[in-house]
Amino acid sequence: MDLPRGLIIHLTQARFPVQFSGATIFYEQLNGAITANGEMLERRFDGFNNKYGIIKSYYKMKRQEEFPVTDGVIVIDVPGYGRGTDFTMKDRKNPIFMPTNDFDEEVRIYRIPEGYAVSYIPKDLDLDIGFYSIKRKYEKGQNEIKLTEIIRHKRMRLTQDKYFDVKDFFSKLASKTSQRIIIKKIDNF
Repeated sequence: MDLPRGLIIHLTQARFPVQFSGATIFYEQLNGAITANGEMLERRFDGFNNKYGIIKSYYKMKRQEEFPVTDGVIVIDVPGYGRGTDFTMKDRKNPIFMPTNDFDEEVRIYRIPEGYAVSYIPKDLDLDIGFYSIKRKYEKGQNEIKLTEIIRHKRMRLTQDKYFDVKDFFSKLASKTSQRIIIKKIDNF
């Protein structure tokens, strides 16, 4: 998710320390950016006040009418990742270097309304080009669908002869990561 520039500045200021006078503004903007006019039910940060290390965040929100019903069908669009401008040149003269290691895991739970059933869930996804990987796992429960997505950047250097593989990977990323879940009304209900 892209956060507004002002929110990122507040995040930086709010981290050291949490008593920062703009913390209220930070949390208000964060709620607005994440819930998209929904309601934040629960939010927590683990490791937020540590100078170094992992920050884990947990959000539980409610969005009314996020996925409208059309002719008894609910379509949940799972967002894909755009092409961007990286690795679009015809060729490359220098090695590719990813300077950071990071790991982002996001778990989404979609509740299935009473009287509806899952018609289609995409296959799990596992794409990896070495320094960047994305994995998605779909799990169907009794009244919910759990989607776990992991994006990882790995610090590494690739020689320029790997450039065309990297370019091809990112060229196909948008079409491979744009997915849909289909839920249909049960006829007898």
